[in-house]
Parts: sequence; structure tokens; C-alpha cells
Amino acid sequence: MRLGYNSSEEIKEHPFFAGVDWIRMSKKQVEVPFKPKISGEFDLGQIDEMFKKEVPAETPEDTSYLNTENKFDDFTY
Repeated sequence: MRLGYNSSEEIKEHPFFAGVDWIRMSKKQVEVPFKPKISGEFDLGQIDEMFKKEVPAETPEDTSYLNTENKFDDFTY
């Protein structure tokens, strides 16, 4: 899907990014607008409870499900 932009410069010129100082951004000198408060390296406070309740699972060794042949035959937009 083409968005109509030919370069990153065109995207940077979009009105949405009008206040961005791209030079400072490229030098990583821009302060982030939000810094979550965390209590340590393993703080999970910013992760939604829905994801914390998921049971961890190993990747199945059976890779036959990766075969993409005919997977999109009936696909429509």
C-alpha cells in the first residue's frame, strides 16, 4: 500500500511533525514526553494485566503450520 510519500523528508514536512527539531532528534538530544515511573529493572507495572495472565508457551516444533500455500485463497478486503 503506497501512502504517497517519496522520501522521509516529505514525511518530516507533514504538518503533524511541525514542532519536531529533526537535527536534535537525530542527535538523540530530545527529551521524551513521557517517562513511566518504574521501581526497578523487573517492574511490570506498565504492562497490561491481560498480558501478565497469559501462560508462556514454547514455539511448537511442528512447523507445518508455516506453509502459506492456499492460506489466502478466500481472503478479501
